[in-house]
Amino acid sequence: MSNKINELALPAADIADRARGLASRADALAAEIAALHHDIRAAEHEPVRSAGFRCDTAAASVRQAAGELRDTATDLDRIPAASAPARARYLASSHDPSPSAAHARHQSQHATQLDSTGEIPAGKDNLRPDAA
Repeated sequence: MSNKINELALPAADIADRARGLASRADALAAEIAALHHDIRAAEHEPVRSAGFRCDTAAASVRQAAGELRDTATDLDRIPAASAPARARYLASSHDPSPSAAHARHQSQHATQLDSTGEIPAGKDNLRPDAA
């Protein structure tokens, strides 16, 4: 299963939860970077201490990313519940591994490929019986 949001039409609430999870991980990473910086500053040798000057910048950048992800989650939380039907479709399609569900998804993809006469155009994957 792909992680691309565009391919699955995930509901906004699920995407918001994912953004919050990433923000939590970024906060943890920022804390680890800050701890590393602390350890570098506590080193006995000056060359080691001076080598950690980028850690503050790295920790700040990761904290900023965490904040941006939380803001994104907040924006997604504001999207109305109109995505509830999309959630139902997503849950129905992604949690039913039966061949009939897969066939129904495949047929719905073809339904979007109609030509101007309402026919499915002949092609590699959808040959008309009379075109054989």
